[in-house]
Amino acid sequence: MAWNPKLILQPRKCFLKYRFNHNWVKPEGFDTGIKVYNCITRKKEPLIVKNKHILTWYTCGPTVYDSSHIGHASCYVKLDIIQKILRDYFKYNLVTVMNITDIDDKIIKKANQTNRIYNDIAKEYEKEFLTDLRDLGINKPNIILRVTENIDLIIEFIKKLESDDQAYKSSDNSVYFNMENYNNYGKLQNIGTSQQRDKSNLKKIKYGFCIVEKQYRRRTILA
Repeated sequence: MAWNPKLILQPRKCFLKYRFNHNWVKPEGFDTGIKVYNCITRKKEPLIVKNKHILTWYTCGPTVYDSSHIGHASCYVKLDIIQKILRDYFKYNLVTVMNITDIDDKIIKKANQTNRIYNDIAKEYEKEFLTDLRDLGINKPNIILRVTENIDLIIEFIKKLESDDQAYKSSDNSVYFNMENYNNYGKLQNIGTSQQRDKSNLKKIKYGFCIVEKQYRRRTILA
């Protein structure tokens, strides 16, 4: 299936004017005996896993349009420490997955500015990023997933969100996630209570972040 590199996955910052009320329900599964801080209850809770023989860990990777900075290093060093504790101290079989965003407005912009092919830029900075991880002593993820290798799946997923009224198109055909219809949005941040909701003075588009933008010249509604 042919695809347009300008049809991209692009999260946006969103400044909420109302909050949700979230509760944590202890999951069923195997109690590891480990306790971790729960940002919903704001206290330590038992770490419950689905399969006691294998743990899976997904990490959001970089958008590879430029060199990594100290903020990236800080994030991945901290995650690597926790993963090594689980593997080396608690002896869990941990499988790690990381995504690489290798098509994005910033990558396309840099390609246009430097007269280069966008995927050459992405490959260059992905290689540099993985070298940085190695130099910092951070284990390479077991599995790396790239956006360009999963475009068809992403498109189908977005279509499903639209059909379930979890996303909608704006006037410029960008697709926005509809936070009004998903009360678990922001759950892990425990960002507030439902009593604070006041949707009367806001346009619908202010409740979402952009999932797909079909035009390179971006609207800045939520930036």
